[in-house]
Amino acid sequence: MMARWSLIFMILCGVMPLTAVEQGAESFVLPRYWYEPAQNFDSNPLINLLPEDTVVWETVEGAFSYKREPVAVVPYALYDTLPLLEHYERIGLYTKGVQRETYLQPFQSFRSTVYFASEDTTLYGKAGLKLDKGFNGVLTEDGNLSVMNRFGAYWSFRHRWSAQTEQNELHRLYAKGRLGKFSIEGGRDSVNFGPGEWGLLLSSNAEPFWMIKFQNEEAIEFYGKWSFVLLNGWLMDERGDHSDPKLFAARVTYQPAGWVEIGVTRTELYGGEGRPTYQIHEMPEVIFGGKDNVPGGRFDNDGYAALDFTFSLPMDRWTGGKVKSLRFYFQEAGTDIAAPWQPEDRIFTVPWLFFHFFERAYLMGFTMSLEDHFFRLEYAKTALSFYRHHLYPQDGYTYRGLSLGYPFGRNFQSIFFKHRWNAADWLTLEYRVGLHQLPAHSEADHKKEFALDPMFTVSGGVTRYWGEATLTFPVKNLFFELYGRVEGGDAYDADPDPISYTIVRDPRVTGIAGFSIGAKF
Repeated sequence: MMARWSLIFMILCGVMPLTAVEQGAESFVLPRYWYEPAQNFDSNPLINLLPEDTVVWETVEGAFSYKREPVAVVPYALYDTLPLLEHYERIGLYTKGVQRETYLQPFQSFRSTVYFASEDTTLYGKAGLKLDKGFNGVLTEDGNLSVMNRFGAYWSFRHRWSAQTEQNELHRLYAKGRLGKFSIEGGRDSVNFGPGEWGLLLSSNAEPFWMIKFQNEEAIEFYGKWSFVLLNGWLMDERGDHSDPKLFAARVTYQPAGWVEIGVTRTELYGGEGRPTYQIHEMPEVIFGGKDNVPGGRFDNDGYAALDFTFSLPMDRWTGGKVKSLRFYFQEAGTDIAAPWQPEDRIFTVPWLFFHFFERAYLMGFTMSLEDHFFRLEYAKTALSFYRHHLYPQDGYTYRGLSLGYPFGRNFQSIFFKHRWNAADWLTLEYRVGLHQLPAHSEADHKKEFALDPMFTVSGGVTRYWGEATLTFPVKNLFFELYGRVEGGDAYDADPDPISYTIVRDPRVTGIAGFSIGAKF
């Protein structure tokens, strides 16, 4: 029986042939086992790049002084950017699909990792990857197809083993259709909103969830360049407050000129067992959130909104190409708002033109790239009640135990520095060092124009210092990777829930070590 299934698996994956299929050949794409990856564009933009593969997005961001197209959501197709990328070989192992209109690729890539963790933990921003104390084995594999570059599908599986857990899951699965500059996608996927490494309102930190998503695939030009995304998600999860809630999310970015990009984000956690269900004609009230946070109201849900700005400087021209890019970004988000359209307000306010956020979160930082280096410095902070709502008090703005937004959860502040060095064609070093603190606030921020104060003056809380490093060795279409992380402080949070904490006054040092091998066929 086992031999029969092994034979079927080998046939489906195309294990028999050991040579590459040339461009323009038959549409059943067989694995290429030992080949030199393409130096130029060789992927299918219809198949999403993974949001957790930050090396892709940062390589693209650092390649040009001005962004070639606004990006409302990651993943984004990058039709106007990827073909012009100077160092495409640096991301070739992470791209999806092949440059062909119609094909079937049942098995495209795999990654096998062994981790050792000193305690139960998670890897930040890695699509819900949890580790048990001790040794963990993680295996992922994926495939995809395209029909006339108008319809595509993608699937991936993730398997995790430890002494406590054996988990085999369909990690991602979606179908996607494209019409002109627009696409609609349905399936299990994840996204990242905002200008930072991790989104305040939606990120790739939690597991992929079932969604329907509508977005533009190429920039819309109207007095500048526009990008947008609309999605509705189903968070299928047994929760302590209301199981199986839904999530509406939308984001629009506008690039009036190459040096500036403005983004507006809106998310709404609603529904679930014991909560109201809405008819189609009621959804505009849910989407715009005019009756959020009105206790006892039918449309009282957990809503968030954010406004962000990204500024780019023409460093390539100013430095003769020594500095490729330099960008600064700032985002303010809130769980409530004072604005003329709110029933309880009907007033004009500051600091923004027509509205004022309450219970705010902040994200700010800068990125800089040189020929072989990429740098990021990022600060983030969330308010006392961020990610927690009076109708969702136990699990809040989470999915399967992890924050849907910034990984550290509620009422924290953090800062980290990141550096990636492409030392050689066969070696990349990436490291991050930072700290995070909680609680960041002792009271609500309603009376403050800006809620950044206090910064790093936490008393009676937890300060944790951390550092991690990744060494990647690409060899043709294979890669080997070493990973290490250490975190320590004189106190720690004993509650793994991202919206609550239990402070323990005891010095504690934790660590993770990992080794990976993978290939793209």
